[in-house]
Amino acid sequence: MKRSLALVAGAATVLTLGACADQTLATGAGCVVPESATLKKIEVAPGEDGQNMLKGKLPITAPETQQVFVVEKGDGGKVIGDVEGRTEQYKLVITAYNGNTGKQIVQQPVQTSVGESSGLKFLTNVAGCVTDNGKLLTVTKASDVWPTADQMFQDLAGDDAVVLEVDYEGKVPAPLTDDQLLPQAEGKAAKLPADFPQVDVAKNGEPTITIKDAAAKPAELKVANLIEGDGETVEPGALTYVHYKGVLWSTGKEFDSSWSRGGKAASFPTDGVIEGFRKALEGQKVGSRVVVLVPPAEGYGADWNKQQGGTEDDVMVFVLDIVGAQNK
Repeated sequence: MKRSLALVAGAATVLTLGACADQTLATGAGCVVPESATLKKIEVAPGEDGQNMLKGKLPITAPETQQVFVVEKGDGGKVIGDVEGRTEQYKLVITAYNGNTGKQIVQQPVQTSVGESSGLKFLTNVAGCVTDNGKLLTVTKASDVWPTADQMFQDLAGDDAVVLEVDYEGKVPAPLTDDQLLPQAEGKAAKLPADFPQVDVAKNGEPTITIKDAAAKPAELKVANLIEGDGETVEPGALTYVHYKGVLWSTGKEFDSSWSRGGKAASFPTDGVIEGFRKALEGQKVGSRVVVLVPPAEGYGADWNKQQGGTEDDVMVFVLDIVGAQNK
């Protein structure tokens, strides 16, 4: 998955954006944070490496409370949060930028609700500022997005500013409910290739990943199955429900896991994740347990590897249980 913003909402993903739920915006109909004079003067444009970055007067000072600037109001429908037990889901692309350097931290396509049930306070606070095809910028403290920002980043403290670009791409169908998902992978057992890490699985499905001492770190993406499911085939762009755990090859250290967030499956479209994750999902059947070895070029890149304490050419090892899918 593209480096997770907060996978914040249980959504998953790698840096999890884990802000707490807020009661201020119950319906998502309002825009409850002030307009930012600073963001009016900031431009998002390609940098020398072709990746978008912030341009203008830097560094940006984090405001005491979150602020917003509407880039495009849009002409779509009203953005709705939690209303009378109904939770609408939206497809968004969220890009986070370092307020000190202007550099992009992560870009995350996600499917999520925007009401208080999402747990994404920074998103809930600005949900009603645009329509469901609009775009906005919002600035807040890094700790409001990543509560452990001080430990996660070398160049970004919890009190430093993070600018989030939130691009709405419309409402999506209601997600599958927990009782419509498999509790874990199920199907025909398969054997991993000898050059793959060892994977042991607890009764509840949570994997333990052990890198073998003599194993050579792969230079290319590798995918293999521990279980071959017999459910629906995951098609390109499908909303996929996955239990997963990821570790770095060089350290064996876990960097993201649905199991570490209460064991709730994450959901995301296959065209909204890193390339290595997409290739591991598309074409598989629901019920499969997949192990994928992801090099930097098809993962989060060399810089992210180093931020996690690994090497530039490090490999991410994911174990994925595909427990549900909604094809387009």
